[in-house]
Amino acid sequence: MAPADTYAMQVAASLPQAQQNLFYGEYNRQAKSYNTALLLAIFTGWWLGGHKFYLGKPLQGLLHFLFAPTIIPLILTIIDIVNLHKTVDHINKHAADEVAAKIRAMPLTAPLQNY
Repeated sequence: MAPADTYAMQVAASLPQAQQNLFYGEYNRQAKSYNTALLLAIFTGWWLGGHKFYLGKPLQGLLHFLFAPTIIPLILTIIDIVNLHKTVDHINKHAADEVAAKIRAMPLTAPLQNY
């Protein structure tokens, strides 16, 4: 189990039982997959920066694309692959905190469609 998943479980446990299902549904929608990010980095990172777009960093992805004729994106992609676990965990922890904050702000009797 990844550290971000353990963190998400701890955050969910701090919520009332009625809100935990909402948390997991929204967290699973927002959480990023390490395997997907890795495949995108390997196959598109050196020229398109696809992993950057997937991880929610479109400006960095655009810079990868603009500098594609040079070796710079390749070097940056190798560095990204080395640090990918930490990056994905950080993004997923942030997503867990954000989802929990939204859910805590909801009244316990709010209908599901209002979320």
